[in-house]
Amino acid sequence: TPWCTQNVLIAAFARPLAATLRQRIVKRAANSLDAFWAEYGEDGACPEGAYYYGHAALSLFSSMQVINAVSGGAVQPVLHSAKFQNIAEYILYAHVGNNTYANFGDCAASMAAPDARVYALAAAIDSPQLKAYSGRAAFGLGSDPVQFNLYGHLQALFLERDKTSLEPSEKREGYLPSTGLFVARDNRFYLAANAGHNGVDHNHNDLGSVIVYLDGQPLLIDIGVETYTAKTFSAERYGIWTMQSSFHNVAEFGGVMQSVGIDFSVREQRVHFDHNEARIDMQLAGAYPEQAQVRSYRRSVCLQRGRRVIISDRFESSSPVVANFIFAQQPVLDGATLRVGRLADIQLSGHAHIAIESLAVEDARLRQSWPETLYRVRISPAADTLELQIEGIVA
Repeated sequence: TPWCTQNVLIAAFARPLAATLRQRIVKRAANSLDAFWAEYGEDGACPEGAYYYGHAALSLFSSMQVINAVSGGAVQPVLHSAKFQNIAEYILYAHVGNNTYANFGDCAASMAAPDARVYALAAAIDSPQLKAYSGRAAFGLGSDPVQFNLYGHLQALFLERDKTSLEPSEKREGYLPSTGLFVARDNRFYLAANAGHNGVDHNHNDLGSVIVYLDGQPLLIDIGVETYTAKTFSAERYGIWTMQSSFHNVAEFGGVMQSVGIDFSVREQRVHFDHNEARIDMQLAGAYPEQAQVRSYRRSVCLQRGRRVIISDRFESSSPVVANFIFAQQPVLDGATLRVGRLADIQLSGHAHIAIESLAVEDARLRQSWPETLYRVRISPAADTLELQIEGIVA
């Protein structure tokens, strides 16, 4: 990974090594960076999500800084390529607000403020939007020591004198096809959906799942990942509850969940953005194995700007359907309405039975993002359609 490569390069040029050895190290490092670069689409979306932005985009930039410094700018043209610009600015799509992010896969919903490397990257590619996003950057010696090495701390000290007052960052929306990330916003809602495939690194079998924030508060959520153990990266990975589609905002069929692998994917994606609405339509049947008996599972997710978010599902299956939705706050059923505290009302149509369960959050890593209890709403549709209309409560 670029994170390892940057550390090797820094070590190689911080020690009195022979020039021939340093040349070999740079060549090997460049080959490694080429392999990493090839995994990215032209849209720059990070396959591992926003949590890995530091290990990915920022570490790639640090590696390129070292190579440029010792080679007279050999990779400088790459810094100004469209693909690198997109890799750098990907974080603007995933950023919800403050320290919260869309967190599909092994990604945390809450992270530390951006560090000084983001400011340096923004300056290097002349990105006003990324520079504004880095306005909350932790300069000096106050950054996360796990993510930020001595090289980064030294950069921060030198950058402190250049830091100026910055305007709030631009909030990006759009569709990134290389990973299937869909993002839409208005002045109250942040909406994200996963329309990719289940063969990505750090996958969670969560195709079609949605994340909804309202006024900066989590409403429909992705739980994320527990503290890493050997099981996380073993054949038992999908025995972990947070990896399973039934603990994401999608349906199960006869108790059968989505399957892992690149062949299990969203199909027939269609996206639309205009002044009035942003919308994605997906065919999710391909995310499920044959035993689920899913002939069709079409989901439409729409942000009607300034009004509401609508999630509409249409099912064709021989198996009984249960649609799951994960909440950060306790929802209370009132007739055909789910009331979520003083945040939102969700109007339901097409439902036959609704069960609300509590999910205990005991893992230390999850507790960095969530309270001690989350909630799962399980909805059995009356027929072949189900719709949720999410409206914010006006204070």
